[in-house]
Amino acid sequence: MSALYRNPVLNADWPDPDPDAMRVGETYFLVASSGHRTPGLPVLCSPDLLHWEPVARVLPALPPAAHFNLPRHGAGVRAPALRHHVGLF
Repeated sequence: MSALYRNPVLNADWPDPDPDAMRVGETYFLVASSGHRTPGLPVLCSPDLLHWEPVARVLPALPPAAHFNLPRHGAGVRAPALRHHVGLF
């Protein structure tokens, strides 16, 4: 039996095993950690949980900017969560 898809489904360096996903209508959305990297918190969408496309970055920068101008491994944003209400994420 042949698979309809090949692993990895998300073929990129998505940090940590802590993405959050949800469905809004017929579209799935996923947000992943970005740690100390900016722009941060990548958001992806998919019609079928197999074909993902990046659609946004939530954070243009991490405040305080002077602090995060240098790499801060282990710092930044971890384990984000998605919520949707009245047409807003």
